[in-house]
Amino acid sequence: EHFDWSISTEVLDIFFNKISNYNDYKLYITLFWWEPLLNRKWIEYIFKLFERDEKIFSENNIQITLKIVSNWSLLDDKYIELLAKLNSFTFIKLVLNISIDWNKETQLRQRNYKWGHVDYYSKLIENIHKLISSDINIELWMVMSFFNDDIFSDVVFLLKEFKIPLFLMPVDLTLNYIDKDKNIYKNITKYLVN
Repeated sequence: EHFDWSISTEVLDIFFNKISNYNDYKLYITLFWWEPLLNRKWIEYIFKLFERDEKIFSENNIQITLKIVSNWSLLDDKYIELLAKLNSFTFIKLVLNISIDWNKETQLRQRNYKWGHVDYYSKLIENIHKLISSDINIELWMVMSFFNDDIFSDVVFLLKEFKIPLFLMPVDLTLNYIDKDKNIYKNITKYLVN
C-alpha cells in the first residue's frame, strides 16, 4: 500500500485491523509524497499501532516492509529514536529512502533550503551518518542529469562517503537526448570504469 502523509488515523486503524486477521502475509507499505516527516503524530501513530498489534503480527507471521521516502531535512534525534524503535520490531523491515541531489552546491541550488544559519546539506549528511550508526536500513535516491559533467564524481562521492545503496533516476536520459549524443554509451562507460 502507498499512504500519503495526510491520511487519517481512522483509515490506518481499519487497514491494520483487517491486516491483523491474515496469516503468513507479507505487506509492503511506503510512506511518501510531499514530506512524510511533516506529520510526526502520524508516524508516532503508526508506531503505536505496531506496538499494540506486535503479538498478533508475530503470531500470524505477518511481515511488514515499511519504506519511508523523504529528504530527511526534518529528521532530529527524536525521530531517530522513534525510527530505531520501529526498526526493533521483529516483524518489520524498515527502509529509509533519502533524497539527495549530488554535492552540497547542487543540493542547495536545486532545493533552495537554508534555515537561517543552519546549512541544510550539512545537516542532511550528519543525519545520514546518524541513521547508518543506528543500524537502520537506508538507501539514497538521487536525480541524475547527464547535463552535469560531474555527475559521476558525485555518485562516487556518495558511494564512498556512505557505503550504502544508491538509486539513480535519470531525468534527462530521453530518446531525444540519446539521439543527440551518439557517444553517450561510450561516455557512461568511461565514467563507470573510472
